[in-house]
Amino acid sequence: MKVLKSLLVATGFSVLGGLSVAQAADLAPPAAPVSMSEPSCWYSRVDVGGAFNLRPDVTAPGVVFGGSGTASALDEKISPLAFVEAGTGCQVTDIMRVEVTGGYRFKTSITDPYASLNMDLTTYTAFANVYWDITNYAGFTPYLGGGVGLAYHQINGVTLPATATGDGRASFAYNLAAGVSYDLTDAMKLDVAYRFSDLGYARSGGATPVTVDKIRSHEIKVGLRYTWGAW
Repeated sequence: MKVLKSLLVATGFSVLGGLSVAQAADLAPPAAPVSMSEPSCWYSRVDVGGAFNLRPDVTAPGVVFGGSGTASALDEKISPLAFVEAGTGCQVTDIMRVEVTGGYRFKTSITDPYASLNMDLTTYTAFANVYWDITNYAGFTPYLGGGVGLAYHQINGVTLPATATGDGRASFAYNLAAGVSYDLTDAMKLDVAYRFSDLGYARSGGATPVTVDKIRSHEIKVGLRYTWGAW
C-alpha cells in the first residue's frame, strides 16, 4: 500500500510539472522579427581641389596678336585655380558606382607676357561619372574612373585686347580620374584623387572675339562621401 501511494504521488508531481512548463511556454512573448534591410546604394559627396592648367591655344582674327587672318597668342597661360564640387551617386555593385556632379571654378586669369592678352575666366561644370572600385583592403579602396559633361565658360574683365568683350559659352567636357577612398566610418569615406580634365573652349565677344581652346588641367581634389542608410 505504501508503495502504491508513493507511485501516485510521483505521477502527480510529474503531470503538474509538465503542465507548468507548457503554460510557461504559452505565456512567453513572441520573438522580435529580425531586420533584413540593406543599406541604400545612394551617397552624396562634396569636394574641394586645385587645377593646374596646361597652356591653352588662344587665337583671334585680324592683327590682334601681330599677325594677319587668324593669329595665335604667344606664351599664353591660364593661372592655377581652386574649385568646389558636389553631387550624388549610387554604388551599383561592390566594384561599380555612378554619379553626377556639379562644380564651380573660381575666377582665374588668361594672360600673355606681351601686353596683348588679359581677361578673366570663370567656369561651371556638370559631369556624369562612372568608377571602378578595384578592391577594399584595410579600409582603403583604390579606384579608376571618368566622365563626360558640359563646361560653361564665362569670360569677363577683358582689358586686352581692347576690341574684345566678355561673353559666355558652353562646351563639351570630359575627365579621367584615379584615386583612393578610406572608410572613416560605415557611412563616411574620405576621398583623395588625381584628375585630368578637358573643358573644351571659351570665346569672348566683341569686334575681334578671342577663342581660348584646349582648356585642360591636372587636378588634385579631396572630399567626403556619405552613404545614406549605412548605419
